[in-house]
Amino acid sequence: MQTFQTLLAKKLSDALAKVGLPDAGEVTPATDRRFGDYQTNAALVLGKQRGENPRALAEKIVARLDVADLCEPPAVAGAGFINFTLRPDAIAKKTSEILRDKRLGVAEAELNQRIVVDFGSPNVAKPMHVGHIRSIVLGDALARIAQFLGHEVIRDNHIGDWGTQFGMVIYGWKNLLDRQSLRCDPLAEIVRIYKETNDRATRDPQVREACRQELVKLQAGDKENIDIWNECVAFSMQDFEQIYEGLGVRYDLQCGESFYNDRLAGVVERLLKSGVAEVSEDAVVVFFRDNPELADKPCIIRKRDGGFNYATTDLATVDYRINDLKADAIWYVVGAPQTLHFKQIFEIARREGYRSDFRHITFGSILGEDRKLMKTRSGENVPLRDLLASAGGPTKPLSAFMLGGYFGVWADATAGLDLRIGAALGARAIYALPARACGLLESARVARYLADESAGQCGPCVHGLDAIATALERLAAGTGGDLRRIERWTRAVDGRGACRHPDGAARFVESALAVFADETERHARGRCTGAHGPLLPMGRR
Repeated sequence: MQTFQTLLAKKLSDALAKVGLPDAGEVTPATDRRFGDYQTNAALVLGKQRGENPRALAEKIVARLDVADLCEPPAVAGAGFINFTLRPDAIAKKTSEILRDKRLGVAEAELNQRIVVDFGSPNVAKPMHVGHIRSIVLGDALARIAQFLGHEVIRDNHIGDWGTQFGMVIYGWKNLLDRQSLRCDPLAEIVRIYKETNDRATRDPQVREACRQELVKLQAGDKENIDIWNECVAFSMQDFEQIYEGLGVRYDLQCGESFYNDRLAGVVERLLKSGVAEVSEDAVVVFFRDNPELADKPCIIRKRDGGFNYATTDLATVDYRINDLKADAIWYVVGAPQTLHFKQIFEIARREGYRSDFRHITFGSILGEDRKLMKTRSGENVPLRDLLASAGGPTKPLSAFMLGGYFGVWADATAGLDLRIGAALGARAIYALPARACGLLESARVARYLADESAGQCGPCVHGLDAIATALERLAAGTGGDLRRIERWTRAVDGRGACRHPDGAARFVESALAVFADETERHARGRCTGAHGPLLPMGRR
């Protein structure tokens, strides 16, 4: 299905041919919506090439442009830009066309790839915290989008199931474990013994050395320690799976760091033999002397004591995904603080001759109302399970809320959609919380979050989402909710044609807010149905 942008580009090419000019420039979304929906710089490019007045050229091109079925009469602006404003009936027709198409107008990719999407990746022996939610939701959304486009997707949960912390966990298990507490809440008990062991090790060198010895025994394959480690992993995976099931998220692989242990020495030896790595001060290091960005940031792949680290494991993971899984592309949905790490890993992989498409999809940290990392009152990370429980539990309506809301943040980067469509999806899905468990304040926070993300993109969306948040906050406080603000805003958008956008984004926004206002009003009257689903088909319900 052809988009407005494609259709306008074809009509521009025809007009240029009619006036004896070659194809030039491109049709792009307008940078300022006050001047239309799309624009082209073709006259500017040709004017520079031919030494002619670009505005005069623009007038010639406009005179031969046949776009009456799509746009209002094109306008020449500034030094020679040509602006296109879509006709409301053209938008309505295209929207209907999209809705009749089982793929909603989205064509499958011309070249199908096998894509490994690395997302989630919690550490075992402790519960997931609120910071994991973005990787889980964004990674799942990317996997769904790629699969919808026709790619073969492998969802990989790179579990952190190995490392120095297990020396302390095993010491605590042997010396401090409360079996009754372990039966009641396994992860809470494992976290408790880890913290207490860590405190003791800080004060007592003998405890610190005992923890180190437990780790050495684990790495050497000691049966007792391996059995304890397996129990810790099993408890953690059971907890993780409950959350994933509630969110409707699934994985094809869950290869923890331990899966790659027997490959690490081979990775280091291979890099040394090829000259990619070298020995420096008794450690094995990769230098990037010819890369200005990384020249002063070497990557250690084997420490002085002979131990390996995350970089070694991630290089072994790249080997496995390309050589064993035959991946054409690997997408890492990991927070922005790991940007340098992945730049190093990707550069090393390219030096080894790997030509797969490596992508690091970054995201920021989740902040509390004080704009600092979200913590509990005791200063701990907020457990993800607690967050989900505060919104009525990890339910499928919550999954719709999360995917709808976060889709708005990433839609532009992942699927070429406008942020305002995502804002509409988020607004439409927010009601799932009050409908499910009266999570009014949680819904209000999401509405404000979406408003912040829409800032600078679409004024009407910001105002509407702000109105939603205010109404929810008043409902939660028992002071009533001025739902008329939402209704007035929706009618104003409909009447003015404000926020008009190709492919029906405005209609999405309007219908989203209208449905939300109706559902919120039902809630205020105690008759909330919770019967609606998300606007987009999310696969499993």
